[in-house]
Amino acid sequence: MLEAVKRALDEYETKYRRPGLPGLRRSGLYALFPDEVRTVDVESAWNAQWPYSEEAGVYFIFGGSGRLLYIGKASMNHCIGGRLSIYFGSDRATKRCRIVNEEGWSERPMYVATVAVPQNMKFEAPALEEYLIATLDTANNVRGAKRGL
Repeated sequence: MLEAVKRALDEYETKYRRPGLPGLRRSGLYALFPDEVRTVDVESAWNAQWPYSEEAGVYFIFGGSGRLLYIGKASMNHCIGGRLSIYFGSDRATKRCRIVNEEGWSERPMYVATVAVPQNMKFEAPALEEYLIATLDTANNVRGAKRGL
């Protein structure tokens, strides 16, 4: 599931980042619905804090089939946790994950992964997001605009 993302991040770091810069910090998969059957290993799950939640960076949303659905960014005055909270919230009664806008997805989101940029380089997040959208096949990103999300 993360292999294409890992390859694209490696290529970005090799081609576009000069040597000696602090590295990008990558999370593993975060399960949105940990009680449901899954066939992949996850690093953390709902209700745990989002990986790199207080950082600027890029986030990836995957469907249950493993397909990359969406790439988004948190930069400058936003953090990854704040951006992800726009899409996913907690059901008050059950404390389980709730997808805020079910209709906006081509497939039900099931997993999230994040990449944090260095703290003094928040401006790198938009460039990284644009590169990844251009490089990776996503179902719900539309170049130049976000469709329904």
